[in-house]
Amino acid sequence: MTYRILVVEDQMARKLSFVENLFGHKVLIVDRVCDAKEALITEDFDIMFLDRDLSGDETSDELVKWLCEERNDCFQPSGIIIHSANTIAGPALFQTCKENFKNSVVLFRPCQYTLPAEMA
Repeated sequence: MTYRILVVEDQMARKLSFVENLFGHKVLIVDRVCDAKEALITEDFDIMFLDRDLSGDETSDELVKWLCEERNDCFQPSGIIIHSANTIAGPALFQTCKENFKNSVVLFRPCQYTLPAEMA
């Protein structure tokens, strides 16, 4: 099965890992919250990979808050993977997603750049 995957990640080495590991799927990689929002307005994704800490002061918390307020009624991805290495804020983002996306498989997998077995 081919998935539509949105990856929110700002580090080049991780982006390259996603490109390599998600080959065969339709993958869009963005490094800013505004780009992720724009993509989510025009397209639905099956799976999202979220890094918590992005460039500057941006975080994926902002994206999830926006999704909950603006798109929660119509957007429920099959899976959300929090791949952040931030062991404090990453689990908090995981919990927020778990509470708000009840029909999605939500996982906290630090540094996971491949599809988890639960979604493969």
